[in-house]
Amino acid sequence: MKLFATSFPIDKSSDMDDLLKASKQWIFYSPHYRDQFTEELTDRLKNLSQNEEKLMIGKNSFEIYRAKKEPSNYLGISFTAPNKNHSWKTNIVGVKTKGKFLVSIVVNYETLKMGAKEPRVNKPYVVEKIIRDIGGGIDGNLEVKDRPHNIGEEEGSEHFVADILKGHSGNVLPITYISRDDQNLCLINPYSLSKSLAGISHVMVEPSRKYSFRLKDSMNSENVFDGAVGIYWPDDGGRQFWLPKVLREEKGAIPKIRNSLLEKTRLKRIPLELTLENIQSINNKKKIQTLVEKRKGDDEVLEELISETETEKEIYKEELEIKEKQLMEAESRISFLESETKRMRGGASGNYLNSPVVEELYSNEMKYFLITAAKRSLNNIPRKIMNNSRKAKLLEDIISNNQIEKEENIRSRLLKEVKEILKEGTLDSNGRSRLKKMGFEISSDGKHYKVSFGNAFTSISKTPTDHRSGRNAYSQFKKIFF
Repeated sequence: MKLFATSFPIDKSSDMDDLLKASKQWIFYSPHYRDQFTEELTDRLKNLSQNEEKLMIGKNSFEIYRAKKEPSNYLGISFTAPNKNHSWKTNIVGVKTKGKFLVSIVVNYETLKMGAKEPRVNKPYVVEKIIRDIGGGIDGNLEVKDRPHNIGEEEGSEHFVADILKGHSGNVLPITYISRDDQNLCLINPYSLSKSLAGISHVMVEPSRKYSFRLKDSMNSENVFDGAVGIYWPDDGGRQFWLPKVLREEKGAIPKIRNSLLEKTRLKRIPLELTLENIQSINNKKKIQTLVEKRKGDDEVLEELISETETEKEIYKEELEIKEKQLMEAESRISFLESETKRMRGGASGNYLNSPVVEELYSNEMKYFLITAAKRSLNNIPRKIMNNSRKAKLLEDIISNNQIEKEENIRSRLLKEVKEILKEGTLDSNGRSRLKKMGFEISSDGKHYKVSFGNAFTSISKTPTDHRSGRNAYSQFKKIFF
């Protein structure tokens, strides 16, 4: 069974020997095999470089495969580690053409033991070593690296980011996007997450809370915000979100995000070009061609038979590639539909409402309004039937399991700040700046400022009319937005 699979571009200025060196060092310095290397074995590993050369390290085998088929060069490394009834096999394949250098890493596991527990899915260390020692290449518009991509505030950058999140930039790896909360903070360490996800996902970090509002139009309000983390898969592979509440309250968020990615990447179909089977097929064809050349004139029947066989193999390969492409598209579509099904069902078990596609003014604003509405509904139930009302029991259960003290505090703090800003009944430059930081959009409209958030808006006079202007402006603002 396949435990792990990934593929990504690496630095195109490097060569096959760099990839071979990184793979050798991965085994040589591994704590699992380091003690097995004698001086002789070390020298043999160092000199290992030719096609189909093999080195036994105890019971473990390290094999090399090379091939060339214009315009590409191929290198394959296969490391097999048997252990009683179990066997792990790691295949590393590099394909270099003039403009790119791609690598794939696949880990397979076999067991002869009936009912054996499936091993935990892990990212092999060789993935990080290749990225660190050789350097990542350009995947779509992003460099493959073990550090986050920090987005700038430049005007128009939101369109560039939206194209990447939508999978329109040609990236192979998914995007893990970290948004910022209302304090402009990330709820997860971007550098720790990037190191953990190197080689299986890019990590992009939002520059500010304000940027979320710029991005939402380009993303049709499908971007994560307020500190949430989202994984965006290319080719309609779906989306997966971690909400702020989960990131704040649960420990070990980074391993959970990584494990979620690993579970899905293990299902990834590696392109045929990036497999050991392809390298072996290229070499087998060359052997057959050599045989044909040697037998030419001696046995025309054999040559014709081989030629026909090769034609059939080419047809079979074309059909296989077409079916493989169709299968990859089907797998991506299935993943997308699964993601959409979960979203429409409200995500995890116990969530009964679909998440509205509406931007929140502050963290868990929707929750606050729903629980507040539930409290009002509970208060409207006549006291004489309260103890025997199923509606009352349901509402009490919903309210008791969804405390909103934190949301009330955030709302109160924002209202207090708004009241201070509007105390003169108008907006000076400092007040406009403070409202913009909260996420409001402000524009000049004749004798008024138009303040909007989403589809809601209000007008504030540029010149206060009397001593009640501040109180009236605040009252209207609160009714519209809070």
